[in-house]
Amino acid sequence: MNGFAIAIGAVFVDALIVAASLRWDAEKRDAVITVAAILIGILVGLWIYFIPTLIAYRRGHRNKVGIFMLNLFLGWPLIGWVGALIWALHVEKPVVHIAVEGRWPAPGVNVGQWPTIGGQK
Repeated sequence: MNGFAIAIGAVFVDALIVAASLRWDAEKRDAVITVAAILIGILVGLWIYFIPTLIAYRRGHRNKVGIFMLNLFLGWPLIGWVGALIWALHVEKPVVHIAVEGRWPAPGVNVGQWPTIGGQK
């Protein structure tokens, strides 16, 4: 279990213990349990809503801020949420820079042309 699930469980259990230990009438006890359940529901809902953002930050995605903004502002119609999730799960290819003869750019290489390993194409 992750820390978030443990924290939510602890809050819910604490609310139940408080509600059961106090000598309140049934109406007050039910009100405390209802408020605790609503708060837990909101926290779980936010956690589910921001899953794409959490994935992007966890994976160190280079566009994690953009994913967060898409998730925050356009995630509610679900198409934005799915788009943010796909973007967060997209595997980025690492950029490899090759220096030839210890200099960059290599001599004789145009701006639009990249050197190859060992001079082979």
